[in-house]
Amino acid sequence: MTVVGLGFEITPVLLGKDRFKVAHRYMMRAVDDLDEFIQRENIDCDRNSSGLLTRSDYARIHQAPPERIEIMNSLGFDDIYWISQEETKSR
Repeated sequence: MTVVGLGFEITPVLLGKDRFKVAHRYMMRAVDDLDEFIQRENIDCDRNSSGLLTRSDYARIHQAPPERIEIMNSLGFDDIYWISQEETKSR
């Protein structure tokens, strides 16, 4: 997982946007590095590198998901995006 600290809303405020971006990118690389290590060393484990899908009860917490996505996109992370309920079901 790549979520650093207290999440997308609070951690950039506490660390500053530049440090948060460095920390988040570090976590992204760590996930990729671990995956490469598992494959290179032929480690028998329950490896899953399909990404992360977070579900939200949008009706209950109306603004949280779009705001989180907007924060991350404004920091240059374009691999975080909203998908509809229909697309979620199809995936």
